[in-house]
Amino acid sequence: WAALPTRRPSPTPTSVVAEPLAEMEAHLRRGELPQAQRAWFSARRRAREDRAVALSGVRLALAQGHLATAELRAWQAVQAAPHDAAAWALLGITLARRGQDEAAQQALAVAQSLDGSLTEAVFTARWLAARRADDGPAMASLAQVYASLHPDDPLGRYFRAAADVAAGYAQAAVAPLVDALSRQPDAPGVLWFELGQAYGAVGAWPSAEAAYRAARERFAQGDRSFTLAVDTLPDALDLALARAELEAGDCVAAAEHYRALSTSHPALAGSLSRAILCQTPTPTWTPWLPSAQQGTPMAMGWLSPTPSPTP
Repeated sequence: WAALPTRRPSPTPTSVVAEPLAEMEAHLRRGELPQAQRAWFSARRRAREDRAVALSGVRLALAQGHLATAELRAWQAVQAAPHDAAAWALLGITLARRGQDEAAQQALAVAQSLDGSLTEAVFTARWLAARRADDGPAMASLAQVYASLHPDDPLGRYFRAAADVAAGYAQAAVAPLVDALSRQPDAPGVLWFELGQAYGAVGAWPSAEAAYRAARERFAQGDRSFTLAVDTLPDALDLALARAELEAGDCVAAAEHYRALSTSHPALAGSLSRAILCQTPTPTWTPWLPSAQQGTPMAMGWLSPTPSPTP
């Protein structure tokens, strides 16, 4: 990564490509990807080196799910215009979509340094990249940024708690989350999920189970704040709940969840077996008792002794 360039304004389309790019945007909003692609190619034929055309090409490829193409175009845009914050932001988003989270964090940080007004626009992308990379310091820094921008938003408690859990301070995350949820029962459901994470990290599995159940209910009611914490919904919530149930000894519920998930997650076979086995009581030794016939033992368990012969 080169030294950060000085701040420069983002590009605006030249008049010769403004019309086809506007047409492309309209098609993208309606989900008309073939028409959007035709409009973009029309713009590129008119001005191949135009920065607005390059950035629109990245957005088009992202919308199409062509991540390799999006990354190639984003790097080309950055190399052609290293002072353009929008190019760095799109590069960061593309890298994050491709699972290159550490590189994505750096690109997004460059974008923000070039244009401070992008702080909120790139915050979620930076947070997701930091979380997927399990980068505790970056998460803590972003949590502070969010708290300064939105001091009264309950989501700030989630960001702070998630950073604490990632840094190994799960116990410190519990009380603030409980306080936030007590004060604002309608707070985003992701706070319940993170409370479950914190409880699980300190081994308080019954409490974690209760928190995950509350999170699952909020998701079923349409709460989508969980995308800040997990990538696969609802499986990630069900997996977290199943593990908490198993660790808390709620074996029947855990087996039910693992059985439902095992079709799409074959690796859960071991957890399912464990949940089934834990429903079977552990055999206990029963001492032998004398029978009605004096001197003859009666086996009452699988460890009953055999009498010694009379000398």
